[in-house]
Amino acid sequence: MERAAINIFVPLARGTSLVGDYSELAWEGGYTRDTFAMGGEHSARFRISQDDLSLEELENIFQNWLGYRMVESFAGKERHFFVNEARLSVGSQVISWSLDDMYNQVNWYYKTDSAASYALTAVAENSESQGIFGDKKAVITSREYIPATAAGNKRDQYLADHAFPLSAVTSTSGRKRKKAVLELRFKGFVHEIGYEWYNSTSTSTLGRSTHISSVISLASNISTGSIVTDSTTISPESDNWITRHKRLHDVVSDSGYRYFVTNGRKFYYEAVPSSEIFYTRREMDDIDHVYRNGQRVPSPLVEPGRIIWTEDLFSARKQSATLLHDPRARYIAKITYDKNGVRQTGGVAPTRQKQKADLALSFSRSISNVKLSQNSITRLTKP
Repeated sequence: MERAAINIFVPLARGTSLVGDYSELAWEGGYTRDTFAMGGEHSARFRISQDDLSLEELENIFQNWLGYRMVESFAGKERHFFVNEARLSVGSQVISWSLDDMYNQVNWYYKTDSAASYALTAVAENSESQGIFGDKKAVITSREYIPATAAGNKRDQYLADHAFPLSAVTSTSGRKRKKAVLELRFKGFVHEIGYEWYNSTSTSTLGRSTHISSVISLASNISTGSIVTDSTTISPESDNWITRHKRLHDVVSDSGYRYFVTNGRKFYYEAVPSSEIFYTRREMDDIDHVYRNGQRVPSPLVEPGRIIWTEDLFSARKQSATLLHDPRARYIAKITYDKNGVRQTGGVAPTRQKQKADLALSFSRSISNVKLSQNSITRLTKP
């Protein structure tokens, strides 16, 4: 079976050089991708064992790949991720490190006394870290009133403590591993929207689409794909400094729209496709093989958050156009792809407007996910 290619590149902060094709190692290491029901790449992972590479090679990847970019590609479609965490298990010891608690641009947000207005220090930066991992910013709010000099000192100390990833070592219980195993965990570039911060004291109003465009404008590795016109008037105000991702959450959560990053790190804002119904078939055995028009569906032709049709149970009855109200229909909550075929897990379909609005937020809630392994990637067209 033809599989997607898995290529590793240097971090975008260091260019676009290809490190190598790791397709075989990734697939053999259980490559899995999680995609939100409402769209966009969220995370991925695979393992490399000492059966595949020497301990020295595993250690080299562990020490150097944090922040590296991974591109899964098939038939001209690309999905982009970056290495956010690496875990190396040797014997009973697990050493790990990640980008979660790393910040190389820091501001301190403080008040000198209860009557003062909040002030923001100048930014402190670590150019060496930025040259490796790109920009990742933190805005820290003081819990106590402090002088401006003290705020600057706290900012500098925070930067010194967080400019580079720190490793942690833990011991595993039970039997020791006979061979070393390296697990790489990736994040999709939608997470980078949280690397920039937002604050506005403006009381003017503007259209929601215009505001969303400005919120994502500083996400350095994300370009604009398609932002639908949403002229609903909103205020750009926020409660002090928040991440741009949190601001998107606040703006989109009740809009009936969704946002996500896909197709080569492009940002999309669009209406929730609640009217898209995918007609499929179900075989009655221990694996739910997904069919369309009587044919086996290649893996990603079926997406979570959709309706499947248990046609084989009621072969004499025709399909209905109102599947949300038909008990023969089943909502896909999760799909797992592996060598044995396609397994689907049912859930509760959104039947009320509030539920549909909740589905609009593609990132802050993992409504459901897709797990992909050992299958080709093909794009679904509407029936």
